[in-house]
Amino acid sequence: MLRALKAAATVAVLGVLMGGQCTTSSPGTLAFAWRFADNKGVVAGDFTAANNGCSTAFVDGITVTLDGTDYSGNFCAVPNNAANGTPGLEITDVPSGSHTYTVSAYRGSELVFHASGQVTMSGVRMPIDVTLSPAGTASSLPIFYTQSGAYSCTGTPSVTYQILDAYNVPQDNGTLGCTAGQPIVSSHFGTGPYPFGPYWIHYLSLLDGIGTAVYQTCCRSIDHEGFAQVVDLPLAGGTCQSTCP
Repeated sequence: MLRALKAAATVAVLGVLMGGQCTTSSPGTLAFAWRFADNKGVVAGDFTAANNGCSTAFVDGITVTLDGTDYSGNFCAVPNNAANGTPGLEITDVPSGSHTYTVSAYRGSELVFHASGQVTMSGVRMPIDVTLSPAGTASSLPIFYTQSGAYSCTGTPSVTYQILDAYNVPQDNGTLGCTAGQPIVSSHFGTGPYPFGPYWIHYLSLLDGIGTAVYQTCCRSIDHEGFAQVVDLPLAGGTCQSTCP
């Protein structure tokens, strides 16, 4: 009996020394949401399904990494489609304490936007709003085209284009099949992404079956800062000039 009382007293003393009775915090949910900022800080999206920013950023895959574990999925839309749900991801059963995260946005296999941070889990559900910035100083240059305001290829089975830098040096060109609502994703003559800055669309033309331009824009200036470009092509009015202003 005396031994049992001594044992109980020892447990009580250890409990006091360790801060009283043992308690544990329940795990919670980290609710990530994201939007995008281009190289000049222009923001696309407001963390809602109604304005998810994905069509402007033109990214088709998001990966959230929490403490080294990847959570990936397809959360984004292209300019001619409706928003594809709230741009976010909820991770459940996250233990209390400090956690590190990264949010990465991809255009195909290209890392385009990125953000990272640290959060202390201390609630049942914690919203984490993240603004993703360009992952580098350059990116591919997606250019969407429309026929007089409509995403259409009616009567124009092909599209041809040339991109110039600010000094009229050709950067890329090509002739592709016209696919309504799909972009030209220019790759800088195959050498990699475009450095951010000003460029010219020397010509961008939708062609009929015999190669005549039906819709066309000439010497359209663009400022490539990471977001997609949407270029409306009016009815063709002649031949584009040999150089741009």
